[in-house]
Parts: sequence; C-alpha cells; structure tokens
Amino acid sequence: MAKDRTITHYEFVNKINFGIIQIIDPQSFLTKHVCSFSTPFVYFGLSNGDIIRYNRKKYSQFTIDLANKQQGQQYSDLEIGYLSETSTDLWVWFSNSLGIYKIDIVSKNFQQIIKLDDLTTFKMLNQLNAMILNVDEQNARIYLNFVGEKVLRVFDFAGNLVQYLSLPGVIMYNNLQINESHLLLYTKFHVMIYDRKTLQYIQRIRRDNHNNFIVKVIQLNEQYIILLSQDKYELFKLQQDSIEAILIHQFQLQNPQYMDCTITSNNRQSINQMMQVFLLSDNQVLEYQYDLNYENIQTLNRICSI
Repeated sequence: MAKDRTITHYEFVNKINFGIIQIIDPQSFLTKHVCSFSTPFVYFGLSNGDIIRYNRKKYSQFTIDLANKQQGQQYSDLEIGYLSETSTDLWVWFSNSLGIYKIDIVSKNFQQIIKLDDLTTFKMLNQLNAMILNVDEQNARIYLNFVGEKVLRVFDFAGNLVQYLSLPGVIMYNNLQINESHLLLYTKFHVMIYDRKTLQYIQRIRRDNHNNFIVKVIQLNEQYIILLSQDKYELFKLQQDSIEAILIHQFQLQNPQYMDCTITSNNRQSINQMMQVFLLSDNQVLEYQYDLNYENIQTLNRICSI
C-alpha cells in the first residue's frame, strides 16, 4: 500500500497500470488479503473491518462493510485476522467477539457462523488470539484454536462443535497442515497425524532433542513425510499399527529447502516405484533416490525418536 492509501494493479512485464484500489478510511490499514484462483477477485481485509473486493478483469472495487451492518451496533477492534476463499464463499475472522463469518461470493450475503462469546475460553479470557484457524471445504469443517490451549476445536459449516483434537504443544507454536488424506498438527519438535475424514489419530513423529527445530513439514504421496530443520533433512514413512512413523533416511544439511519430488514406475504395473527428492542446501541442488518397493517390504524395526 502506497503513502496515498492506494494499492496499484500493475503488470511488471509489460509495465501496464491496470487500476487503482482506493482505501477511503484514513485510519485503516491493510491486514489480510487473498487472491482467488477460481474467480477474478482479490479480497483485502482492513483494520476497520471492511473488506474490499477488487475485480482483476473489470478493474473495479466493491466494499463489504460487514461489521457495521450488524443491526446498527457499534464495535471496536474490528481488525480482520483471517481471510480464506472456498468455491462458493469467503470466510472472515474478526479478532473481537464478532467471530467467524461466511460471505457468499456471488450474492455477497453473509452469515455469522461462530460467535466467540459462545465459547467458554473466549468468554473467560477475552481478546484471545487465534493460533490455528483453517477451513476444510472438502469435509465442511472449521478448525479453531486459541493461543495457550491444549486442544483444536472442529466445527461444521453450521457452527456446531464436532470434536476436539489434541495438540502436540500448549505454549509452543502449533500449526495445522491439511493434506489430501491427513491432518498434520505440529510444533517445532513434534508432529501428530490424524485422518482428515474420520479425525482419527494415526501416529506421531516426536523429537527428544529440542536443539534442532522443525522448520518445514512436507507430506509426499500420502505415505511419506519430510522434516526440514536448520541443519538436517529427514524422511519418514507412515506405518500401520505403529506408534511412531518410521525413519527411512536422515542427512546433515545446512538450511535445507525442499524443491520437488517425483515418483516414477519402471513398468506398467507400477510395482517398482522410485521416488526422487530434490533439495537445495548451501547453493547446491541435491537429489536423493528411494526404491519404494524396497521400503514397503522392510520388516526391520526402524522406528526412531530423535
């Protein structure tokens, strides 16, 4: 956002200025934004509770004054802390008791889904910050956790509480990654794996060494998990009826970064599969190859906590 309180729609390749997005309120500032992949819209959440919807094709903007439309009531601390788009709706989180709203992308009609004052934790300790807030459109669920809590709340799209999930940490930083088949809840030392559909706990990856923080978690082919730390790369395999995921490979690397993964088959039956993992470390591109058929038939107990 520029000093004159505008956001410019600009194409750097051809040096074309398509449009200007105006922020009218002189006291407000940009807090969140989301760029749609299925529509021409970009949504900007402001500190005064307004949402600007910008059309990238028509170069026009529309302001959704959501907070001030609540039966004429006046609210404070209207900062928008979360924006997420599903196929039909825009999901909005307010940092105050207004809670979570759903806005229809086409009609712009809105509905309050979760009122934070109805939650015991928020009612007892007002002005809590959300640590985890995510929307799973495939299973019509909302995930919500406040800083310092031990559990993750699971709501349906009607705002009904469905279930509580245990978290790997309390005070420590918790994060949620929604993958094709699994939910990964993790801190800097601990990963808990849940089934995305049934919400059943599957297994974990836990560190006893707290000197090497987990920086990034990547799931591959629904069976394998990569953990990247400041100076280490590790590959784990999810194993049925096991408490811990199995450690397949680890290697000391400085600031490793995940680049890509490919899985190829040597025949039409896809029996002999090879997985290649590409990493970047100290300006070097590294490649690790794994025979997945070999890994799948291993019977040695390689469960490891590190």
